[in-house]
Amino acid sequence: MSSPIRNSLFHNSLRRRLLTGALVVATGLSYVLFAGPVKAQSQTVNPKLLRIGYQKYGTLTLLKARGTLEKRLAPQGITVKWTEFPAGPQLLEGLNVGAIDFGTVGEAPPIFAQAA
Repeated sequence: MSSPIRNSLFHNSLRRRLLTGALVVATGLSYVLFAGPVKAQSQTVNPKLLRIGYQKYGTLTLLKARGTLEKRLAPQGITVKWTEFPAGPQLLEGLNVGAIDFGTVGEAPPIFAQAA
C-alpha cells in the first residue's frame, strides 16, 4: 500500500517537473518567435510554422501528446510541425542545418556537437 504522503510527494514532484519543463519550452518558444530569423536572407522562412524537434522522452513529448502548443498557437495562425530524432546529436544537427526551429537535448550532446 502506498501512503497518502508518498502519493502527494510524487504528484508535487511531477507537477514541479512539468512546470519547469513548460517554463523551459515557453522561454525557448519566445526566443524562437520573437528573436527573428538568424539564417541568411536567401533561406525562406515560414513565420507561421514552428518546427520542433523532440525525442521519445521529456516534456516536449507531453506537449505533443496533449496538443497543448497547437491549441495555444492556432489563434495566431501558427502551426506546429513535430519531428522525432533518435538522439541529441542528430537533433542538434537538425537545428544547425535549419530543419527545426527548437528542440531540447540533454547536457552531453551539445558538448559532443561542439567538438565535432
